[in-house]
Amino acid sequence: MFKIPNKFLIFLGIYYSSIYGSAQDCPEFVGLGGSCVCSKCFPPLQCSTNKICSQAKCDSNQWANLPWSPSCEDDGSYSPKQCKGEDATGRCFCYNQDGKRIFGWSWLKDAENMTCACSRRREELAATRPDLSLHCSENGNYESLQCDNGLCWCANPKTGQPVERIFPESMMRYLSCYDGDDVGSKYWRQCESKKIARQKILVKLRAHGRVFSFIDEALCDGDGSFASYRVDRKTVFCTWKDSSRLENYQTPIGSVRNMNCNCARDTRIFNDEGLENLLTCETNGNYEALQFSNGRPFCVDSDGYAITSLGGWGDASCPVISR
Repeated sequence: MFKIPNKFLIFLGIYYSSIYGSAQDCPEFVGLGGSCVCSKCFPPLQCSTNKICSQAKCDSNQWANLPWSPSCEDDGSYSPKQCKGEDATGRCFCYNQDGKRIFGWSWLKDAENMTCACSRRREELAATRPDLSLHCSENGNYESLQCDNGLCWCANPKTGQPVERIFPESMMRYLSCYDGDDVGSKYWRQCESKKIARQKILVKLRAHGRVFSFIDEALCDGDGSFASYRVDRKTVFCTWKDSSRLENYQTPIGSVRNMNCNCARDTRIFNDEGLENLLTCETNGNYEALQFSNGRPFCVDSDGYAITSLGGWGDASCPVISR
């Protein structure tokens, strides 16, 4: 019988370890972005063709037997409105067609007319329109007064289409949906004004050969308010709509891609409604994946909703589903 030399077996071991990893490098389950060459993906993640755990498609069977499954369109993409939780405290969020959360949310009990049309339109145009000025309401629908490219109109909240005559921005006060106390003389809001001013300054600096600048960037949300975090030199802080800091939730600039501040903001939202957010936040303002109820663990997604049932005492691991 032919016998494989020991040296060759050692070579094979080194070769396969370099590709697939050792047993210690191959946990039973891995999270989002992890290698699934020799491990399984935490549900509802799926192993892609390049062996990386990725977000499951909306109509994937990966969602089977989980506490929540997404609403899907006929083409298999994610529906704009995704609702989670119970009737009393449940919430609905705006998502893009690939399953990424975007601006816009509502309490479940108030979400009947929520379309997220404005939020989706803003996301479509954002990459090519840095001066985009469409304003979304808190639930992702269109605000009644809209201005863009120097023109203003009263919009249908669900579609954004004009419902009466269009005026130049300088004459927006003649529109029936114009409220001087709310809008003032300028359509742009504080964050947007700061963002546009910064862009104009940068253009002038580059024209004079100045490549690097130290002007704080203004990150704005779909309603024109300040986004959920802001950068201050080497640190990123969770912020409220007026750019004020939310407690001491922060992270180094190198970890900003993993930061969403959902838990930090939700705590403020719940408090404003006279409710208590019983879940634990990470130091960066995200929801901790592992939560406990009377000592029994369960896992939550980045929106703070359960993705597993209650585990047994001593269980202490959760996937990183999505940020």
